[in-house]
Amino acid sequence: MRNNTSVWHQAASRAQRAHDAPSRRWLALLVCVVAAAVAAGGEARGDETAGETRPRLLLVIAEKEYDTRKTLPAFAKAQLADRFTIDSVTAPDDEGRHTLAGLEQAEDYDLVLLSVRRRAPTTDQLAAFRRYVAAGGPLVVIRTSCHAFSLRGEPPPDGHAVWEHFDTEVLGCHYANHHPNGLITRVDAAPAAAGASLLNGVSLPFESAGSLYLVNPLTNATTPLLTGAIDGKPAEPVAWTARSPGGGRVFATTLGHVSDFADESFCRLLANGIDWAIAAERAAGE
Repeated sequence: MRNNTSVWHQAASRAQRAHDAPSRRWLALLVCVVAAAVAAGGEARGDETAGETRPRLLLVIAEKEYDTRKTLPAFAKAQLADRFTIDSVTAPDDEGRHTLAGLEQAEDYDLVLLSVRRRAPTTDQLAAFRRYVAAGGPLVVIRTSCHAFSLRGEPPPDGHAVWEHFDTEVLGCHYANHHPNGLITRVDAAPAAAGASLLNGVSLPFESAGSLYLVNPLTNATTPLLTGAIDGKPAEPVAWTARSPGGGRVFATTLGHVSDFADESFCRLLANGIDWAIAAERAAGE
């Protein structure tokens, strides 16, 4: 009787194992699928993380004369979007014109590009930007930004601040107004700049319809790249490099008129300046 029972139990056990085998195979297959999905998900997240390692560029746009609210983002999308993560700070031209919301986060970025004219950010916003400069953050400035934070000696609104000598202290120039509008500026290489890598791909000479800014003299902390000239007047620097008080690279140009963004030479110059400004930051992060 015990033998019959034993045989019966053995047969039942074999039947149960046979019944469970497909379930175990499906379970194993499910584990493999989940593992593959997790691995794929990890790879996707890795790709996203890799994307986030691109340098962070902050465009600060607060001027109405040259329509850089349109030209700069379009330029950045066409020329920089594959190499940078790009954010923008803008301000209105009337009420609230002195509030550059987002500038207080300047220290979170790898590069700041200014297109600003005579604004007085809030005290916290300008303080953060000053810290960015003091820490050696790379900087690119165009056109009216040589007087970005100057109110011509007028006091700022309560809770706001100015940087009257931003031009001399950071950019190494002395802004003193501009020549009349409507005169064509002929742009060419500065005497010692021929062959400079920053001018690679820039066809010279070229013309600009923007008024020629008066920024002479440049300080000893600068290296002139391009000059602009109009008939009967001394040439003025229109593009140069500098070192900020914090040791950061600065690329400055007084070009940036609306029509300049339609000129391949200007666009190449600006892209070169951006790449040059951040080159040291990239090397330090490697």
